Amino acid sequence: MPGREGLDGDLPANICNRTFRPFDGSPAQGGAQLEMTRELRDSLFSRNGSAETRSANTNGAFTAFVNACRAAVAEQERIVRTGEATVIPG
Repeated sequence: MPGREGLDGDLPANICNRTFRPFDGSPAQGGAQLEMTRELRDSLFSRNGSAETRSANTNGAFTAFVNACRAAVAEQERIVRTGEATVIPG
């Protein structure tokens, strides 16, 4: 996005760019981004607040959500690395 420095999604630390990264050290070939509704985002915190204060107000739903996202990324990386898929128990 010209003129929108930092919003074009090419930063290496961007979670989207950390997904589908080849294991040979070459740049990421794609990624996945999860869009959340305001209601879902609000449900992950014990109190609404600014982005700066939310980290002190996370709840159990937040922890479960983060763990599920990390497990999904790890599984996708495993599939890319090994070429095989497994069923993740729900």
